[in-house]
Amino acid sequence: MKARRVGIFLPSLRGGGAERVAVNLAGEFVRRGLEVDLILAQAEGPYLERLPPEVRVEDLAVRRVMQAIPGLTRYLHRRRPAAVLSTLGNANIALILAGRRLRGTTRLVLREPNTVTRAAAHPRGLRERLLPWFIRRYYPRADAIIANSLGSARDLTQRLAIPEPLVHVISNPLDLAAIRRQAEDEPAIDLGPRDSPLVVAAGRLTHQKGFADLLRAFALLRARRPARLIILGEGEERESLMRLVEHLALASSVSFPGFSVNPWAVMARSSLFVLSSLWEGQPNALMEAVALGVPVVATDCEAGPREVLLDGALGGLVPVGQPERLARAMEESLVQRHDPALLKRRAEEFAVERIGAQYLRVMGVLEGDEERGSPR
Repeated sequence: MKARRVGIFLPSLRGGGAERVAVNLAGEFVRRGLEVDLILAQAEGPYLERLPPEVRVEDLAVRRVMQAIPGLTRYLHRRRPAAVLSTLGNANIALILAGRRLRGTTRLVLREPNTVTRAAAHPRGLRERLLPWFIRRYYPRADAIIANSLGSARDLTQRLAIPEPLVHVISNPLDLAAIRRQAEDEPAIDLGPRDSPLVVAAGRLTHQKGFADLLRAFALLRARRPARLIILGEGEERESLMRLVEHLALASSVSFPGFSVNPWAVMARSSLFVLSSLWEGQPNALMEAVALGVPVVATDCEAGPREVLLDGALGGLVPVGQPERLARAMEESLVQRHDPALLKRRAEEFAVERIGAQYLRVMGVLEGDEERGSPR
């Protein structure tokens, strides 16, 4: 090892794919004997309790990520980590601004978890609309950028003009042992009657996740056969999705139990996991369902699902925005025979032990050639 201390910077641990990735990596880095600082704009969120006790939490105690720049700058000068990894757009920009005078001392590595230009085409506000401009301006100042899929990497290099040598493709890490252990727990929610197949989806209740299309597809499926649907997650579209449930007369067969720190106990008892996203980077929930050997159907959105499912060899892929096709793929999957072992073997490619080593090479902390990760 060249050094013993690394930092991971992100807004909070409120719950989401990027936050889960950070927790998994922190645990793996500790297991490898590194000192790990988790730097948070706000030290809050359900994943805090999942951190190993060896991880030192640095709470910058600010409401907005860009307000964290002074505190992050002080952290970098005081702790002098060998490398800092940040994730999520605003956090990445903040790290570049905070570390601009530390080039050559601390390696600044950005993780881009999404297909940026697709997200910017469906902005929730001015920040999302302006993010591509900030990325073009500031990402080239990083020492390295990690994209979690080939599709998101192409988005950076081809559409946002990020120099290709800076970009490394490394899949999201899965703590397979923890996922499979916690999948054996009793679910914290009521799964409903067991007399019909259970379909599960998970993610933030946002436009990106395409849950309105999933509900329309599920209504078509229900017209042909009994089934139940549970959508795990929270977000700003909860009320509009609940209204759609009422409109489609699905109230007796669809539930939104909210965010769960253990979605795997629900996934493991499902007949089918469905990803209905309009765009992705690399969807953790889909990968976790694969790790549990659960049959999956996913939209063939740009980046992520096609790579995870090996061009559809491991699960159905359907066009984005076509509920009829999604309903048909769901029905076909429910009547087909599946090989859970095949899915579980695929998930070994995403094991945190393997992915963590790839991250540390790009971060300059592990000796050896910088290994470009691969989703295959």
